[in-house]
Amino acid sequence: MVETLDILVVEDDPVCITSAQAVLESYKVVNVDCARDYSEATRMIERKRYNGVLLDLFFPEEKGSGLKEKARALLEEFDDDDTLAYLRSEVDSEDETLQPLGFLVAKQLKQERVEFVFVSTAGFGHGMKTNPFYSLRKYASKIGAQREFEWTKTDSNPPYRDIGINQLIARDTLASLKSRGIEFKEIRNGLKDAFANHPVYSKMTGENWDDEDVTYWSIKLGIVPPLKREKTYQGAFSALHLPFRPIPTKSF
Repeated sequence: MVETLDILVVEDDPVCITSAQAVLESYKVVNVDCARDYSEATRMIERKRYNGVLLDLFFPEEKGSGLKEKARALLEEFDDDDTLAYLRSEVDSEDETLQPLGFLVAKQLKQERVEFVFVSTAGFGHGMKTNPFYSLRKYASKIGAQREFEWTKTDSNPPYRDIGINQLIARDTLASLKSRGIEFKEIRNGLKDAFANHPVYSKMTGENWDDEDVTYWSIKLGIVPPLKREKTYQGAFSALHLPFRPIPTKSF
């Protein structure tokens, strides 16, 4: 008899939830539960013993819950850097609709000795210096994470491998733009202006780039919104090697 694997996915984006379910449930030995916020996640962790958890970092919670203050206190335990400065600015803001409450879930999982992986479901979501998944490795031993998984990052070891998720998103977005007859001249001009005023990319112009490259950087700099498609995200989740127990990688 094959032993089943109970996995909890903590994620607020419905497209990512559907994609995670489609990929994980394709393995007959995996049972998938989903939680969409901190309260739901903590209740499920208390009621059931999971083999592993795939954990988003940012998700919403009811206003006035006090969780933002708890997240702020937890962040004070870490040394300061660009990423932590970004996260602290988030918890110090008046916006309570999206907060790094994944840290609080991580603390509970560590106390319960449940293995988990932080999963970035943003793709283009943060800048190089502020994307939490570029520096979470420094805090992995303290928060108990089995390393972080970021779709755009290349690494020779599990739990992630490079599949070019941002390129896939750019390709899908470009196809959508063309189908709607969007004028690329305006996008190119907007990108050129964005480069000229950017503290890091000011020397870039993109003059000889094709439309896909222009779309990629336009998404990166916030000129064009990325298109989310289940097929793209399913491809990303299929690249995740679960460290909880060896599961063969499936192709889509």
